[in-house]
This record gives sequence, C-alpha cells and structure tokens, in this order.
Amino acid sequence: MKRFSILLRVILLSTVLLIVLIGSVIYLSRQISHHKSTMFSQVELLSVVSEAQSASQAFGDVKYWLSDLAVSMLMHSERRSNSAREELFARLDQLEPHNPNAVAHIRKQVDLLMAKALLAVDAYAKYERVLGNSLMSASRVHIREAEKGISELVRHLRVKAFRNRDMALEESARTQRLTIFVVLLASLFGMTLTFFVGRSIHRTLGERDRLALANETSQKALIERESRLDAILTTVADAIITIDTKGRIMTFNPAATRIFGYQVNEVIGQSVGMLMSPEDSARHNGYIEHFMRHGHGGGPMRSNREILGRNKFGREFPIHISLSQMEVGGKVMFAGILRDVTELKRHEGELLSAKDAAVLANRSKTEFLANMSHELRTPLNAIIGFSEMMKMEALGPIQPPEYREYVRDIRSSGTHLLDVINDILDMSKIEIGEATVADSEVSIAAVMSSCLRMVDERAKRGDVQLLAEGLDHLPLLLADARMLKQILLNLLSNAVKFTECQGSVRIFGGIDGDKQLFITVADTGIGMTNEGLAKAFAPFQQVDNSLQRKFEGTGLGLPLVKSMMELHDGTASLESTLGVGTIATIRFPATRVARDLTAPNLLTDQDRARAS
Repeated sequence: MKRFSILLRVILLSTVLLIVLIGSVIYLSRQISHHKSTMFSQVELLSVVSEAQSASQAFGDVKYWLSDLAVSMLMHSERRSNSAREELFARLDQLEPHNPNAVAHIRKQVDLLMAKALLAVDAYAKYERVLGNSLMSASRVHIREAEKGISELVRHLRVKAFRNRDMALEESARTQRLTIFVVLLASLFGMTLTFFVGRSIHRTLGERDRLALANETSQKALIERESRLDAILTTVADAIITIDTKGRIMTFNPAATRIFGYQVNEVIGQSVGMLMSPEDSARHNGYIEHFMRHGHGGGPMRSNREILGRNKFGREFPIHISLSQMEVGGKVMFAGILRDVTELKRHEGELLSAKDAAVLANRSKTEFLANMSHELRTPLNAIIGFSEMMKMEALGPIQPPEYREYVRDIRSSGTHLLDVINDILDMSKIEIGEATVADSEVSIAAVMSSCLRMVDERAKRGDVQLLAEGLDHLPLLLADARMLKQILLNLLSNAVKFTECQGSVRIFGGIDGDKQLFITVADTGIGMTNEGLAKAFAPFQQVDNSLQRKFEGTGLGLPLVKSMMELHDGTASLESTLGVGTIATIRFPATRVARDLTAPNLLTDQDRARAS
C-alpha cells in the first residue's frame, strides 16, 4: 500500500466501506424476507388447527343426531345427521393435505358408523330391538376409532403448530443475533481497515525517521555481533584458526595457544604446517593446492578428518580438524576448528578392549553350552531308547503295573530334556556363527502337514481346534527344510500350548504386496501384554517368570524362530492382546520365492480333517 498516494488510499477506504454497507443491507433484507415467509406459514398452520377443532365439533353433531335418530326415528334427525356428516367431510377435505392417512381413516370410520346406525334404526322400526341394540353397540367401536383419529389429528397439528411456532421464534432470535453480528462485523471491519490505512499513512510520513533509526540500530547490532564473535573465539574450548589460500595463519584464538603452546605473535603469517606432523603437513598443503586449482565439486570445501598435530615442544598428538571455506571481502579463506582427541582415543581403546573381552567371554559361554549339550545328548538318547523298550515291554511284562506310568514319565521327561538341549545347541551354533542354511526348494504344505501331525495329539488333549487355510497354493520356497520345519513347529507348539480349552489356532499364508511370502499362526489364547511382547524374542525369557507359572518351556522357541528367520534374510513379528490372542507372522524375502514353480497339493484329506 506504500506505493499508493494518500488520496488514493482514502478513496479505496471509502469504496470498500460502501461495498460492505450495501452487502450487509442485502444480506439482512434476505433474512427478514425469509423470516416473513416463516411467519406466514405459522399463521396458515394455526388456521388448519382451528379447522381440525371444527371437524371435532362436527363429529360431535354427527354422534348426537345419530343417537337422536335411533331413539326418535324422525326424518328431521336423519337430515340433521347427514348435514353434520357433510360438514365433517368438508372440514376433513381441508385437513387431508396435512395428514391424508388419518383423514382417510376417519372417513372410513364415520361411513361405517352411519351405515350401522341406519341399520339399527331400521331394526328398531321393525321392532327388532335386540338386533338394533347390537348394531348400536357395534357402532360405538367406530365412534371411538373416529374420535381417536380426530384427537390424534388435532394433537398432531397442534404439535406441528407449536414446533413451527418455536422454530419461528428461534428464527426470529437468530435473525436478531445475525443482524447484531453483521453490524458489529461490518463496524469492526471498517474500523480495522481505517486503522490499517491510517497506520500506512502514518508510516509513510515517518519513513525517513525510521530509516535513520534503523541504520543506527543496525550499526549497533553489527558492533554487538562482532563483540559476541570475539567473545566466542576467546572462550571456546576448541582451537579456531583461519588461513589464506597459501596456508598462512591469519587468526589464532586463545584455545589454539593452550593446545599448541604458541603465542599469537609467533604464528601469525607462518605456515599452518608448523602445527602438524611432517606427513600431514605435506598432505594438507597438497589438498589446499588441489582445491584452488580444480575446486571441490563445484561448491565450497568441507573437510572433516583426523591428523597428527605437533605443539611448540615437538610432541605429536591426535587432533580432529573440521576445515571449511569462507569468503571475506572478496578473498577466499579457510577456517579450521581443531580439537585435541588424545583422551577420546584413549577411551576408545579402552572400550574396544572391553568389547573384545565381552565378545570372547560370550563366545566361551556359547562354546561351553554347545559342548555340554553334546555331552548330555548321548546318555539322554540311551535313557529315551531304554524307556521306549520298557514301554513296549520288549523283554516281557512290567510288574507291578504302576511302573508303566513311571516309564512313560521317564520317556516324556527325557524327550523334553533332549528338545531343550537341541534348542540350546541350535542357539549356540547361531550365536557363534556356525549355523549354515542348506537351501533347497521346499513345499510349505508338506512341511506344515508334518507339523500338524506332530501337534495334533496335544491339540486334541487341550480341545483346541486347528484350522489350516490357503497353504496348498503357495509357491515353493528356497529354504533350509529342517529349519523351516522347526520354525513352523515352534510357532504351532506355542499357539497350542497357550490356547485354552475350546479355543482355535488358525494357520494361513500368501504373497504380500512386496512379493514376500508370509505365513501366519493366529490363536485365541491368553495373549500377552506389551511388556511380554518386548521380551518374547529374548533367549531364556518367559512371559510368566513366577514360581507358580502354568506353562512349561525354556524361552528358546521364539528366539530360535527369530534367529533362523534372520539366517534366511526374513523377519518374525508378533501382535498380541491380553485375553484375546496372539498373531505370529514370518516373512521370507521375494528372492526366496520360486516364482516359476507351484507347490503340489500336499495337505492330505486327513490333514485337513485334523486341522478342522
């Protein structure tokens, strides 16, 4: 607005205010017109209510003259009843547009009333009083229905009239509020616009003084900024050194004096190479020379590296240098921020030593577990084998019979302990990097069929339903068959184990949008909290670690699943809600999906029956 003259600004202000005034008047006129039509509608509806009340009075006349006709049997009463009926129907004609169904019902009841009343009169005339009384009694039903219909019609019209009255009152109040609001808004807009125009005029008149004041303020700010920069350079802990394109030192802050031992007057104008080891000095000079000749990729130079610095007394020490290009007064200069990293290097060395020691200790632990697992498997296999022979009574019957239960317990405990040892051995191999993946084209349906047979007995004992869906049509998978079977068996075993009686375990799979093959095991079991999910994939962790926990296990099942999936470049994930269930999903990358081959249908009818 500064580019307009003061006169033009005043004209623009007047024009805008006039437009706002005209618009406000048009808007308020429309609101008043709408309110007027609403009031007309309300008056019309009140007239309709009066018509309904007149219809009610007319029906009362009909009842009266019909009753008089039944008693007196005079032609006068019959004419008066017909006249009252015609008046009633005339009233109903006026009410029909507002509620046609109610009017039709009233008409029907009045006609039936008239017909039965006239029949009753004929019966009385023939001295058939019993028949006449019966017909008059029947006509009362139509009287009640007609009265009920007329009452409902009157009530409906009154409610509608009251509602329209309330709407009209509300419309009137809203119109009043809108009028006040529009007037206030127009006034506020006018005052605001006037304020801004006046302010712009005031700014134009005082622009010269403000420019002078701004120039004075900028000069003060420049002085303050230079003072702050000097304070920063003086107090900063890192050495800050600037050099020209020939490598000569231009500035040297107090921290540089503390780190290198030189005073400012000893280094200004000298080569920056005096602060580096001979090897780093030669490389640095070559780097600067190459940059000045060829540039640095078309942009300013940025460099972060570690070199060996050298102090005034010849001691060399590691420093980290951040070098950047700047331009001052049209001249190219380089600013370097240098930090003595001697202590940092020492700490890094200590941390690396500690890490190596921890890795060695973990490897020793893992190798010990692997060796112990091998040592324990041999006697356990013997225990399981002999308990199996005793269970089969290969050398004769076992007496007393109670010993058979002991043999089953021995075999069950030995098998469980062997499974634990095998899990520990597998985890140990993975941790020390000795686990290898023997890739082959594997049918997921075939592996799942075997796993279903292995968990079927436990599922039946726990009354858990197994549901396998969509696995027949999955493509072949490039994977280690033994590991895949162990992954699926661990997921199925966990799902069955943590699903209570009459629950279900659903297994399904497919190819997602990223061409990855996924297999999901969803159960309706006890579920887990967020805290349980956080430690589910950690080795030897149990969601329930109390001494009274209900479910057995070592806590290696899911960690093995995760580790074996990582060996296949895949992922394993869990979703769970406490008391609702758990969804476990494994995903294999697209590179492991055999796209040109389709897995044969290896889920047998018996497997489907078992899974349903």
